[in-house]
Amino acid sequence: MRKAVVAEEESEIFRECDLDDKFRKPRSESKERILENFRTKCSSRKHCWGLIKSRLPIVDWLPRYSLKRDAFGDVTAGLTVGVVHIPQGLAYAQLASLPPVVGLYVSSFPVLMYPIFGTSKHISMGTFAIVSVIVSSVLTQHVPSDYCGPYTSSTTFSPISRAHFSTGYTTMSIPANTTTADTDCLQKYDNRMIEVCSALSLCVGLVQVLMHICHLGVVAAFLSESLLSGFLCGSAFVVIATQLSKLFGIKIDRQSAPFGFIKIFVELIRNISDTNIATLIVSILCVTFLMIGKTINERYKAKLRIPIPWELFLVAISTSLSYLLELHAKYDVDAVGIVPSAIALSAPNGGDVVALFFDSIPVAIASFAIAISLCRMYAIKHSYNIDSNQEFLALGMCNILGSFFSCYPCGPALSRSSINDGVGVKSQLGSYLSSIVVAVVLLWMGPLFEALPQAALAAIIIVNIRHVTMYWKKVPHLWRISRLDAVTWIVACFAVISSSVSVGLVTGVGFSILTVLIRMRRAPGISLRKVLAGGVYRNTKKYHTLSNKDLLIYQFTGPLFFGNKDRFNDSLIGHLGYDPVKLNLRREAEDDIDSPSEQIRETSSIEEQNLNTSDLSQNRVDIPMITKRNTALLPTPYRVVILDMVRCSFTDSDGARTLTGVCVALQGLGLAVMIVSCTDHVKSSLKASWENVDDVIFVSLESAIKYSNLETLRT
Repeated sequence: MRKAVVAEEESEIFRECDLDDKFRKPRSESKERILENFRTKCSSRKHCWGLIKSRLPIVDWLPRYSLKRDAFGDVTAGLTVGVVHIPQGLAYAQLASLPPVVGLYVSSFPVLMYPIFGTSKHISMGTFAIVSVIVSSVLTQHVPSDYCGPYTSSTTFSPISRAHFSTGYTTMSIPANTTTADTDCLQKYDNRMIEVCSALSLCVGLVQVLMHICHLGVVAAFLSESLLSGFLCGSAFVVIATQLSKLFGIKIDRQSAPFGFIKIFVELIRNISDTNIATLIVSILCVTFLMIGKTINERYKAKLRIPIPWELFLVAISTSLSYLLELHAKYDVDAVGIVPSAIALSAPNGGDVVALFFDSIPVAIASFAIAISLCRMYAIKHSYNIDSNQEFLALGMCNILGSFFSCYPCGPALSRSSINDGVGVKSQLGSYLSSIVVAVVLLWMGPLFEALPQAALAAIIIVNIRHVTMYWKKVPHLWRISRLDAVTWIVACFAVISSSVSVGLVTGVGFSILTVLIRMRRAPGISLRKVLAGGVYRNTKKYHTLSNKDLLIYQFTGPLFFGNKDRFNDSLIGHLGYDPVKLNLRREAEDDIDSPSEQIRETSSIEEQNLNTSDLSQNRVDIPMITKRNTALLPTPYRVVILDMVRCSFTDSDGARTLTGVCVALQGLGLAVMIVSCTDHVKSSLKASWENVDDVIFVSLESAIKYSNLETLRT
């Protein structure tokens, strides 16, 4: 009996207004509903506890932590990742043009905040190559190379040796002709760089917290895979280019945008005769050692419970050989220099915070983009949820804490995150263990790395990021799927290479948003007709359809707004064969000439009516009776026009005005016009633009066709 009633209701013809009157739930007053909702939530202990858990995820997962189930994976992952943090921290700090010890700070203190606020179990916060390059470009703009004299201006991307809060240099780390003035100058330069990077870290943290408050985590929706892939690939090439001079032992000046990437290669080729042979030999051995080690890890990945930390072995071996063979003193192989065993506190300067605020925005977005892509990847793989907006808060708190410990902005690294995944980390507690490992090195083992060759650090950077350069292989695949995605990849990559990493990211995001607008602007309008008797309608250009010459079903396949209203109008005109607005106005003018005794509508000119067709909608126009007399003189035989809006997600005031103007013009020509399958947003926009729209909106295409058939039978 129930099925029969449903079938009977579905066979009826429903306008939207009839459906609302019969089935719509009553609405309570907006003010009362809001107040009641507020009282319910504020008085609900469950809601308050849920709010706390959403802002502090640690209070959710920590009570459910099981030592028996989770401890082994967390301890193993924490110790392994902590060991990897050491060489990467030293290397990526060099990439950021900062003393190597700063990388250990970044790998230790900011990491403490992520388990409290973060939602991902697998990503490893700390130093990361791409973020380090962006930081280097920002520091270069705000701290010139000749900040305190010619000694710093003659150095390359990072001075030969640096001391941070130390009283002097070892004989091994300072050239023989270096004076005390040069040493003091270099120390002032380093201290200024660290002061600026602390302010930058605070700015980045504040920007990310502000984005969290404004719920701008939705920006992740515009960070498509093609955009991130192109951005990372271009950034990887820039990273490799900045490290080539260290592999060859060539001193070159900093290269500024545009096309700094190409300028580096030009300078390298120009100064290739100055290659330090000893440094080149060290570089070749280090790269070969790491490549063999990485190949072993990949080949025996299934058998290795814990990946072999080849980077740590390289640091230990190269440091020992450099010290025993006196590579710096005898062969002028650049070494790291003093790594103090101390924790350096800092207070960001207010003036630097103001000056760096706008420069920090690309850094904040870049670190978030990388973090959210990794979070999504591991969340999908292990079936748990992440909150993109909460990740903004987690990153912001990490950077705010790091700004008080001489840190530069942090970010997640793919290599360390993959180790977490491979070892089997169970929770964010692994991050605390890795931080403890780095802190032990900071407090007691820093001086052991003084003899570490910079070429070894450059080799670690290049080998770890080499796979990212292979992202260019995705372009042909993207081209086959979507040419706009392939162009987005190319634009993002080229923008990074030709300008800078931060500018490239902004350019890529802007172009990605532009592609969305292009797709919306290019939304096509199609003509539908029945293919099967069961109510299946398809595009008449692609399918053999059942003929119905009197009926035009027009479907617009995108949102209708100010950017594509002309395309909607032109497409509909193309399917009709004439412009209904102009034809209607011309006929009204001819009728006025033929029948001067009739009441003439008050208007200044036909052109004014054409510009403001919405005025026609103020008069009630019912659906006219469908007769051949009304449509006999039209260029096409259509007597019924159905506008299918099922694929139109929204419309603005311009779009609604265009749609209603077309409907009124068609009705003026004697055609029956119907609008079907409107969303609530489209329906409310049309009601605000046209008071009589309820007469023409139907709930479904079948209802509109049945109604038109009934009207045809009546005539």
